[in-house]
Amino acid sequence: MRFISRSGVTATVALVGLTFVGSLASAASMLPRGHIATAEDLATLKSYLGDYLQFQPQPGLAKPKGSVVTSFRDGTGHIGAIEIRTPSKVMLRELTVMTVTKVGKPRYIEMVDSKDGKQVPELSNAITLGYDEQGDKVMSYKLVTQNGYVTASVEKNADGTNDLNVMLWPADEEFKLKNVPLWDGKEPFFPGDKA
Repeated sequence: MRFISRSGVTATVALVGLTFVGSLASAASMLPRGHIATAEDLATLKSYLGDYLQFQPQPGLAKPKGSVVTSFRDGTGHIGAIEIRTPSKVMLRELTVMTVTKVGKPRYIEMVDSKDGKQVPELSNAITLGYDEQGDKVMSYKLVTQNGYVTASVEKNADGTNDLNVMLWPADEEFKLKNVPLWDGKEPFFPGDKA
């Protein structure tokens, strides 16, 4: 039979207790998943979205500041391709609308950046838009970029406002953007220049 001194047991219990209390304290200081976005969350989101997509103040595709957009329509009159160039006509990005809903709205868009006027496939991104049952408003966004994945889904509130629940991977962050207007997937396609 082996005897353990009371002081040894007390010291062990105290150390375990401190470890447990310390982990509780650090857990309490962490924000819950799905919290309202902090300034740090918004900065991380901006690094993921780049100048490809924006949620606020108005959801839509983004474009580099000062760039010029040219849209090309397919045989059905829907936008099939978009070129984004500098004012001096150097190609910055090409967008291809891969699938279109029954009412002519984009569902999947591939974006390929160009450097010095030449495509850079490793700077490719893709956006998938999910619409409500009527096909009127975008209810979910999935963006794949070189920085990771962004998924966002609309949460309708009882007061008539809409929040956007955002998840970032590999950052493994979840937060909520408050009062985000619904977007129809078309107008405005590019709500404004990104800074």
